[in-house]
Amino acid sequence: MGEKDKRIYELKKKNTELEKFKFVLDYKIKELKRQIEPRENEIADMRTQVCAARHHVFLLFFCGEGRRRRDWTCRKYKHLSHVPCL
Repeated sequence: MGEKDKRIYELKKKNTELEKFKFVLDYKIKELKRQIEPRENEIADMRTQVCAARHHVFLLFFCGEGRRRRDWTCRKYKHLSHVPCL
């Protein structure tokens, strides 16, 4: 019985150590996620700006003054608020 009790005690001690380690790592993960979120929002805003710029350039190229107009393309995309971005 003594050997089993000793093993149980060691395992409980190890389990307690692992729980503390888990707590610290969970906290670090939450902190990193908190730091990442604003950056992800900033990236999304930048993607929107890039899409808007692409749309503007697209319309200037296809529908701009002084260019050979491609009427079907101009009619197809001019009404859109943005050109679909990939």
